[in-house]
Amino acid sequence: MDGHSRSRKKTNNAELFAFAGMHHIFAEQRSAVNVLCFANETKDLLAFGCADNTISVCTVVSRPAVVATLKGHVGQVTDLDWSIANDYLLSASHDRTARLWQARGGLCARVFNLAQAPWCCRFHPL
Repeated sequence: MDGHSRSRKKTNNAELFAFAGMHHIFAEQRSAVNVLCFANETKDLLAFGCADNTISVCTVVSRPAVVATLKGHVGQVTDLDWSIANDYLLSASHDRTARLWQARGGLCARVFNLAQAPWCCRFHPL
């Protein structure tokens, strides 16, 4: 046996995938998460869109929690995008709408009715 073989410690899958210190923000979520989007230039803000037509806005660093649940779509949420200052969220849905949301307040600022269901959405960078 060479020195490398003796110094290797055997590990099992439980040790390899022990998520010590991990926080769970999806514990209350009962439907599929279709899209997950981190906010721009920050590690603390996350949004996810679900098959139950909702969007959740979460803080994820210090004390993980859902800070807002955005409700208004009547079809699955397919995509999300943050505005450059992270104050608005744009969402796309199977209900043939795109919606502009106040990210932290949860208010729908505008509804865009579309001819077909959008699969994706993006803010213009300017």
